[in-house]
Amino acid sequence: MGGKFHAVTRWFLFAMLLCIAAAAQDQLPGPLQPCVSSASNGTCVFAHNVTSGHVLLIGASSSTDVLTTPTELRSTTLTLLESNTNSGANAYVWCGIIGTTGAETITLTSGGTIHAPQINAVELPASVGCTRDGTAHSNGSYSGSPSTVTLGPITTLTNGDFVFSYISGASGGGLLLPISPVLTLSLGEGNGSDGTGYNMSGTAGAYSAAFKNSSNTAGGWCIVALKPSSIQIVTASLPTAALGIAYSYTLQTVGGAGAYTYSLSSGSLPSGLTLSSGGVISGTPTGPTTVPTVQVTDGTHTTTASLAVTVNSAASSLGFVQSVAAGASGQIAMTVTAGHLILIPQGLNNFGGNTPWTTPTDSIGTVYKFINGQAVNHLGLLAIFYGIPASSGAITIQGAFQSGQNAIASEFSNAQAFFDIQGETTGTNTGVATLTGPSLTTLVPNSEVWAAVGGAGLTQNATWNAGTGYTIETLGNAAGIAVNAEHANKSTPSSYSPTFSQLTSTGDGGWIIQAVALRPTTTGPVSGQYRHKGWIF
Repeated sequence: MGGKFHAVTRWFLFAMLLCIAAAAQDQLPGPLQPCVSSASNGTCVFAHNVTSGHVLLIGASSSTDVLTTPTELRSTTLTLLESNTNSGANAYVWCGIIGTTGAETITLTSGGTIHAPQINAVELPASVGCTRDGTAHSNGSYSGSPSTVTLGPITTLTNGDFVFSYISGASGGGLLLPISPVLTLSLGEGNGSDGTGYNMSGTAGAYSAAFKNSSNTAGGWCIVALKPSSIQIVTASLPTAALGIAYSYTLQTVGGAGAYTYSLSSGSLPSGLTLSSGGVISGTPTGPTTVPTVQVTDGTHTTTASLAVTVNSAASSLGFVQSVAAGASGQIAMTVTAGHLILIPQGLNNFGGNTPWTTPTDSIGTVYKFINGQAVNHLGLLAIFYGIPASSGAITIQGAFQSGQNAIASEFSNAQAFFDIQGETTGTNTGVATLTGPSLTTLVPNSEVWAAVGGAGLTQNATWNAGTGYTIETLGNAAGIAVNAEHANKSTPSSYSPTFSQLTSTGDGGWIIQAVALRPTTTGPVSGQYRHKGWIF
């Protein structure tokens, strides 16, 4: 394995916030898109336009050269938040508010030649900001080839900080991989090694980050907590409910300090639903839509938000329509229906000099968004995207589905685009085995549990059968790590763990399963009020 692995010119991993079981975290502020430099220079180019007012966060390193403020194209004023220049692999973190919308390229600068330049940058929502949370920032270095490097700890003063971690390494064949609960932003391997990760801090307190180290004998690191500008409810919309059917969703807030307490400041929820002090809206609705104002306080700071709690007369029948694999051209050709949900799992291996993934696009302009992604052992990653076509017909979906990458597209009818119930598992089983996915707790009847699996070896890709009660979809195996998916309708809210039967030995590979629970859409307006035995209009 070593020859191919160390021949990597550059590889990239990116992951959004990991949501476990029923934690409604799909609307927390998270990374929007990455930018990673090539192995040969200190320049990185964003695949998509960046947006004015968003945050540009840059982690960068060089072997011995002192870097100065990078240059870029969008009139962004960059501020150095943290640095370490005592390691033989200098580490820096800059942050700025993007000045204008458009194409963006970042270039490292110094007083002379830059040796072993590395860049791992990310575009973030405006709500993250560039303000350090008091003294919640630190830097350091390591030497002697430690297997694990710990960054920090730092102590945050504000809830919901975006904690950014950057680490550099002196080895061009090394690997620096974040260890859970820190999530992967991007990893690089070229003339040197580097890695970035992040996590949302939750309640104010002590936080650190740990990275697994392979081959690096020295390096530097920085860890910085960026605080929200104020306490704010970041849940912008709620899943719709159906009359007489169980419902649950958890609100999300960032900012402030200490525990949150939720309440209604005005208006009311639909009859049958309640709001807990912990922010959970739950119950069985028996009345029509309302638009209450929700209040949250940390004991000192208070904020409100008006949220429509839509109750329709019935739940639709959520159904699987089709799955289609990318061909050798790297495109997915399929005929879709407007309003359907398209889920795209994409596999990427990290050997052979692959290009990084980019958010998919299609021939009718559907907007695809990133859900989650994580490493498949040390051999690659599995990334999940979704989109909802606005029109029906034949489409061609294009991403970075080439040079060692696979993808499939799974189409579902009557599915809501909320991903608050998701999770992942990974493992190193290399032979015939049963692979167990995460435990997901569905919150409404007739949810669809969908799981994607990816696995690779340097000699052979994996193939799978569906677990008991699930239906296997279409194998994506044009090149690189294989991917597939399965699905099952679950009539009763409960905990479910999807499984796959691995049929082939991957030799020296690993595997990952990412799963989500989809909620059915609801239809038909409700008016009047519901009685024990009927309706009054």
